[in-house]
Amino acid sequence: MRPATHAVRKLGKERLMNVLLAPHITEKTSMAMQNGNQYSFRVRRDATKTDIRAAVELMFPVKVAAVQVVNEPGKT
Repeated sequence: MRPATHAVRKLGKERLMNVLLAPHITEKTSMAMQNGNQYSFRVRRDATKTDIRAAVELMFPVKVAAVQVVNEPGKT
């Protein structure tokens, strides 16, 4: 059972198409792609893990096993 503090959001296809901004390609993510079948994307700041999972499954013919999110602070 989900806690009452988390509101479940139903997003339309148009909104889901805007969740993923771009692929994130670095040396580290390239190794994860080769070895672990993991992919990295830049996403909207207000996107939740559920939104990201739904967006990836909508745009690509895959079943997402897990979503990990990293929030990096901007440079000063």
